[in-house]
Amino acid sequence: MMVDIERIKPNPYQPRSTIKEEDLRSLVDSIKTKGIIQPVVVKKKGDEFQLIVGERRFRAAKAAGLKEIPAVVRSANNRDMLETALIENIERKNLDPIEEAVAYKRLIEEFGLTQQHLAETLHKDRTTITNVIRLLNLPGRIREYIKEGKISEGHARALLSLGERPEVLILGERIVREKLSVREVERLARRAAVQRKVKVRDHEVEQMAENLCKRFGAKVEIFWSRSRGRIVFHLYSLAELEKIFSQLMGR
Repeated sequence: MMVDIERIKPNPYQPRSTIKEEDLRSLVDSIKTKGIIQPVVVKKKGDEFQLIVGERRFRAAKAAGLKEIPAVVRSANNRDMLETALIENIERKNLDPIEEAVAYKRLIEEFGLTQQHLAETLHKDRTTITNVIRLLNLPGRIREYIKEGKISEGHARALLSLGERPEVLILGERIVREKLSVREVERLARRAAVQRKVKVRDHEVEQMAENLCKRFGAKVEIFWSRSRGRIVFHLYSLAELEKIFSQLMGR
């Protein structure tokens, strides 16, 4: 049916947060020339209609000055509106990875869906759903780079392997600045993880040495490299040696 365009309100569950200006302009020109070929999908809400599918067509039609727009009227609850809009956008590859992740999270948190249900509904592997949602764990600046297409999902997965560390933001900036490949980022992420483990281990060894100092009342150093090391007590009298020897022997 033809619906008064002013009676249609946007879909509050629309997963797509941005539409490129050039894409919209192109669609506006097409609508002015040929009209709208495919109708939007709406649901009746009082005296008005709420958009379910067709965000770009709706915006372009308004920009083109249309007074009416062809629409298919369907009954739908809030979950249906989000699921349908999400499926349409995914099929048309309209969503960036962050928009997709936010939509998945909303379906899980607001409507109690499981990742398995989402996977079955969207015909995707469950691990794919999990990996997309994990993108939301990245720092805000990195998420913006993903939305802008400056960092790919492959880059993002490599960054996620670092956990919540300052290295994530540093390496993310390098990806954009130096245009690093995914393989280069994976290599750098592995190196950063190893360096982190070394720092943690060194800190633990220092803590052990400090505990020994307190326990025996003497300066103690621990030298450790890979799988071997030595503990050195710094003693300044025979009496100190006898005291520590007695402690070690449990006397």
